[in-house]
Amino acid sequence: MSAKVFKHLYGPVPSRRLGRSLGVDLVPLKTCTYDCIYCQLGKTTNKTTARQDYVSVKDILSELKEKLSAGVSCDYISIAGSGEPTLHASIGEIISKLKEMTNIPVAVLTNGSLLYLPEVQKALMNADIVIPSLDAGNEELFQYVNRPHEDISFNTMVRGLIDFSRHFTGPIWLEVLLVSGITGMIPEVREIDALVNKILPEKVQLNTVSRPAYEDFACAVNSEQMKK
Repeated sequence: MSAKVFKHLYGPVPSRRLGRSLGVDLVPLKTCTYDCIYCQLGKTTNKTTARQDYVSVKDILSELKEKLSAGVSCDYISIAGSGEPTLHASIGEIISKLKEMTNIPVAVLTNGSLLYLPEVQKALMNADIVIPSLDAGNEELFQYVNRPHEDISFNTMVRGLIDFSRHFTGPIWLEVLLVSGITGMIPEVREIDALVNKILPEKVQLNTVSRPAYEDFACAVNSEQMKK
């Protein structure tokens, strides 16, 4: 008999950051605030800042209960998936209910674009780890690399990261993904570094393109340049 296919869960899958990770997908494919040039999932088909219950909270919790009751082995439950999870208006409720079900720590992987909203900050307070992104050090490169929704400016996004880091009591692991010839050069990295010193995450995870990107000009930074 084949294993059951869950609609809103995937894995556990091996994660470089989180060990064995059980993924929870809160939005339909490519419902996102960004349309990043390096995204492995392709073009954003629903670029939005509208927060709503894109998928049923009841269905998500039902699948989680079934998966956990089967004795799934994982190091983290990761709220991430095929779009921006903080677009789900009930992400806070889902995290809280999940914490009642299990002692497995909950990680939220987010592009960080909506952390300026007080309701989003509040919704993430029960997470064990929040992993937001910062891919550029100025407005021009932010627009070029992340191609955000028109309602999100670079300064708004950065202020949200800084403000959230002041209020969240758990660890923040900031992911910085560098693109060759665009953000993967010393002057651009220094701009990002200046912002990191304002955000003050517990950890910075420096990455580059590792899977086929949506735009063919979004290429990996070579290993020597990454070390530099």
